[in-house]
Amino acid sequence: MISEDRRARDVSSAASQKRRATHDYGNCLAPKIKLPPIEIPKFGGQITEFKHFHNTFKSLIINNETLDDLKKFHYLLSSVTNEAHQLVQNLPVTQQNFHVAWNLL
Repeated sequence: MISEDRRARDVSSAASQKRRATHDYGNCLAPKIKLPPIEIPKFGGQITEFKHFHNTFKSLIINNETLDDLKKFHYLLSSVTNEAHQLVQNLPVTQQNFHVAWNLL
């Protein structure tokens, strides 16, 4: 007969293996999957494009604590075209000017 201690260890081990195989997303468990990278949208100055651009750029770049403002500025410059690019193209690329450029958009 299996002892109560061994039965508890087996149950605990099975639960541990299940946790390793999945991530806890709120109340449901979802298997680990490799998601494709999210591309930063381009913004050319059209007001109808701005909300999507703003929300995505903020989520991926601005809220990314591993990026300093200089890198964020480079990402911003590579993401703007047309009229939006004309607004920020003459600003020197410095950490301080990232916020200036972002607020100009």
